[in-house]
Parts: sequence; C-alpha cells; structure tokens
Amino acid sequence: MLGEVLGVRDGSLIGTLASHGFTPHFASHPSVAVGIIDYWDDDPDEIRLNTDTAERLKGNLKNVYVSEWGSYPYFVLTYENSGGEVVSAIDGNTLITLPGNITGVEFGEVAGASYFLLRYDNKVELWSAEPSPLKLTELGPGFAEIAWSAVPGRAAIRTDDGRAYIIALDWLEGVARRLHKTSREKRYSRVACKPFRDGLSAETTPVCLKQ
Repeated sequence: MLGEVLGVRDGSLIGTLASHGFTPHFASHPSVAVGIIDYWDDDPDEIRLNTDTAERLKGNLKNVYVSEWGSYPYFVLTYENSGGEVVSAIDGNTLITLPGNITGVEFGEVAGASYFLLRYDNKVELWSAEPSPLKLTELGPGFAEIAWSAVPGRAAIRTDDGRAYIIALDWLEGVARRLHKTSREKRYSRVACKPFRDGLSAETTPVCLKQ
C-alpha cells in the first residue's frame, strides 16, 4: 500500500510515497515548508517540500531531532551508517554535514538565540545554530549537563566532579566565527570561568575570564 502527502489546508495531493510505511517529522513553526519522511523499510529516506518535489537523503535515518527554538527552525538528522546533517526546515537545504557516531542532541535557547549540543561516544560539542550552524567548542569528557541562562550570551555547565562554570556564549561565537572566516587551523581559545559556589543557577552573575 502506498502513502500520500496531503495539504493541511485544503487536502490537496502533494505527492505519493512509494513505501509500505513511513513516519513523518515536522517542526511546529510558521515558516516551515519541509517534512522529513522516515521510511520503515530499506528505501532511502527523503525530504518533502510543500510542493510535489522530494529529495532523497544520504541513507537510512537513525534519529530525527527537531528544533523549534529561535527564528531558524531546523532538523538534526543522524544516519544508521554514522554521521549526520543539519537541514533547514524552511527550504530543505543541508546546512552542514556532521561526522562521527552521534548518540544524542540537545537544543537550547538563550535570549532568542538558538544552540544545540551534539553528543558522541566520547565527547560533547556545543554549537550555535543561527544564522548558520557553527561549532563553538568541545565541552570535554567530564561534561555532565548544561543550563541555558536567562542572561543574554551566557550558559552554565556542570562537570562530573561537581564543579559548575559559566561560559560566555557570545564571546565563544565571536572567536569561532573569526576563525571560521579566516580558515585558520587552530584550536579555539579556552574560556576560564569562576565556579559557582552554590551550583547551577541562572540568577548568579556570570563572571568570565578570557585566556
């Protein structure tokens, strides 16, 4: 039995799905025009626009993570054969290709800016999502959790040994974009921040020292 994609407003036929079963993924955002179709069989999964066009993805999907934060809705896709992509939920374009075996994704928002964490088997990466995905830093094997702050440009992280730090997201992003623009192959500068005395708290005044 074939499946169909129908228009939400008028029920018009957008396209047919040549598969015995599928799971659709959409972002709840007014600008979204793209859906991810995850087929249950071995057919390559695909991106469906809100027209009769479709584009095959690079392989069978492992997980689909949907961000609805900020002004730029997007999907983070991971594949069965390792690796993944960040795909725009507005036009279906691949924003960036992700290497490695991604085991988890976490989204967050700070003062309207969108961020996400990529978890691998042995590391965690912090990314900025807007206006285009950009890796800010690696949080290291001792990373435990992150708290997105109400203070613009700040977040708090806790490590496995019980320490907590405030990180300057806006400063990290400025450094990362400058390095990306000049294509310089070097590690990001470290940010040393004073630990919280009473653990994670969005109300604590952030104090960061740049080294």
